[in-house]
Amino acid sequence: MKKLKIILQSNEIYYLLLLITILITSLKIFLVVTFPYEKENTTKIGIVQNIQIDGNQLTLQLKNKIQGKYTIQSKKEKQWISKSINIGDKIKLEGILSQTNQLNEFIMIKKYQKLKSRTNLWIKIKRFIIKKASKNAYLKAFILGDKGDLSQEEITSYQENGISHLLALSGMHVTIISTILFKILQILFPKKKIAYQLTNIFLLLYLNIVELSPSILRATIFYILSIQNKLYQLSIKPINLWIMVLSIVLLINPFYLINVGFQYSFFISFILIFMREWINNSKTKINQFLKISYLSYIASIPISLFHFYQINVLSILYNLIFIPYITIIVFPLSLLTLGINQILPVYNIVTTILREASLLLNKMKYLTIICKKLSFVIYIIYVISIFYYLYYLKQGKKKYPISLIILLLIHTIYPKIYSKSYIEMIDQTTPNMIQRISGIFERKPLISREI
Repeated sequence: MKKLKIILQSNEIYYLLLLITILITSLKIFLVVTFPYEKENTTKIGIVQNIQIDGNQLTLQLKNKIQGKYTIQSKKEKQWISKSINIGDKIKLEGILSQTNQLNEFIMIKKYQKLKSRTNLWIKIKRFIIKKASKNAYLKAFILGDKGDLSQEEITSYQENGISHLLALSGMHVTIISTILFKILQILFPKKKIAYQLTNIFLLLYLNIVELSPSILRATIFYILSIQNKLYQLSIKPINLWIMVLSIVLLINPFYLINVGFQYSFFISFILIFMREWINNSKTKINQFLKISYLSYIASIPISLFHFYQINVLSILYNLIFIPYITIIVFPLSLLTLGINQILPVYNIVTTILREASLLLNKMKYLTIICKKLSFVIYIIYVISIFYYLYYLKQGKKKYPISLIILLLIHTIYPKIYSKSYIEMIDQTTPNMIQRISGIFERKPLISREI
């Protein structure tokens, strides 16, 4: 055990792990082959992982990385599908297959056939939770991480208000779930070690119920590793734990690297670890909370600009309002509503307030900064300027984010100084590997004509 502790306390082992992860992730992303094609009369068999019915459109997600879409022909067929096809069922799909890359296949379903029902205890529990959560779009979002039932207007309002991260299953949700569960288990099992390990097992089972989004995966793995670090007094530094979690998540799926949730989750958590001493020096819990909100907002700027081309200056204020509301009221009530049907009317009121508040605030665009999409290098400069500012802030020096403000001003004014229009078209030919990867970072159309 002593030798293991010495190894785990060494920084070099984590640097090596990070290097190996970067190499493996890069190879998998660069070597993946993309060939759009259509193949008639394809048959695929798999286990149903997720089912969505939107109007007359049925979407089936199978465990073997196949997503099928089918147009429901009648109301009677829709009723049959709702009653007969469940999570865990074995199903055969026939139709036109189009493959976008080696990891995902999409099939336009012409025929489907249910081959076998699975009714083991775990499948029953999973179906029960999904059925209960489906009674309310927000219950489904907060419990399962599925925002499919929310309107596009709602989703857009949360994104533009800078609070969309509160709807994603993340560290906040894992902390609340694990804290509640640990308190209950500690009553049954006075020994903290047993209560903690049972909590970890529950979180792993919960991961199997929800879709493996990067944020919930990061939060769960980080919590479990942190608990082991505490119980066995391994003395692993927080930054090294972060590297371990990053490596595990990317080795599970290297394409999480280009996922927005992954980028928000890992970059913000890195910044909070980097500034943990500055945060812990807070005189009060309120002051600590304000610092965390401020740092999270600063860290989110380059990611928001890269993906959504805008930031809302009032997002800091909005987070101060919405984080306590969701943390103290909405999410705990989500857990209660899952088990007690009578609470649903109250829950509907609480989530209606959340929705209407976000929609109302989204109409106030006085301090929304909209920026032109630029080269990936510009966003790297944003990151550098953020670290430059935080480095001095960490030293206890009174420093203002001047470089970040100047960069934002230049980014905002740039389109007015250099303004050209483009017609964007989709290139029907298959892009080569370099085009595809560079497209991820440069965010340029495959074909553009200046006018």
